Amino acid sequence: MADIISVITTKLFPFIMGLFTNVFDTLTGNPILFLPICLALFATGLFYVLSLVRKFGVRGASAGGRRRRR
Repeated sequence: MADIISVITTKLFPFIMGLFTNVFDTLTGNPILFLPICLALFATGLFYVLSLVRKFGVRGASAGGRRRRR
């Protein structure tokens, strides 16, 4: 068991981090890739916040903009 953990920490983890670093450098080094990804992350965050607002029922965020009947 100790050998498996040793292999994971010495060989597998640095390999995975190296792949992540390579992908991150590729995305940030190319503006054609960087802009759409930034826009997608921004849109994802915006839609998440809107879904939270709708879920917790903040006034003015309901669909249709009509008042509810009482």
